[in-house]
Amino acid sequence: MAAVVLAMAIFSASVKAEQLGTVITPDRHRHPDAHRVLMSQQERSEFDALLRLAERVAKTLPALQGLVDSNEAGRLLAQGLWHGAKNLARKQEIREVRDDLKRHAVARSDEVSRSRLDLLHQQQRAGALWNEVNAELEKLTSQLTAAAAAGETFIRDRDLDDTLDRTEKALAKLSIDDPAVPSAATEHLAEETTAVVQAYRELNDLYGGKR
Repeated sequence: MAAVVLAMAIFSASVKAEQLGTVITPDRHRHPDAHRVLMSQQERSEFDALLRLAERVAKTLPALQGLVDSNEAGRLLAQGLWHGAKNLARKQEIREVRDDLKRHAVARSDEVSRSRLDLLHQQQRAGALWNEVNAELEKLTSQLTAAAAAGETFIRDRDLDDTLDRTEKALAKLSIDDPAVPSAATEHLAEETTAVVQAYRELNDLYGGKR
């Protein structure tokens, strides 16, 4: 079965927008904790979705200069993705345990014994771990989505604000009697600026200290 091997060093290089370079990753056998191996299609697909979100965020960084430190933002994205990879590797292992327990549960579904009770108890523990890891992944997805949306909305509103500023000046020159009407775009842009800063603050709170 094909596997995806994820090395921590890759993330920090992959999220720096429009920068090319050589990536050197730790040896997998000497530093196993610096790698995560995703064997199952489910977890590989989930990581691909996280990576696409991180790429959406990274694309907005050049336009957020002055609001966000791009190097720090890249580090936060790397930490978030690594945290996601660790949780997906953990989810992969939990899935195997759940599947194994489920197989025995079907085979012994009519029995009432201590073994059966132990089986049910372990299924409950595995279910709790499953919910826990999914909650962590959902939190990461939510934070990346918020950061991407905040950056994209800021860029759209900034571009609109620039356009409205130009057209307002042009209309003022063309108008004879009509007074200039103040635009509300600047107010919206200020709100979106706050949203961008808040999104990255929350990312830092969650993943700034993760390793």
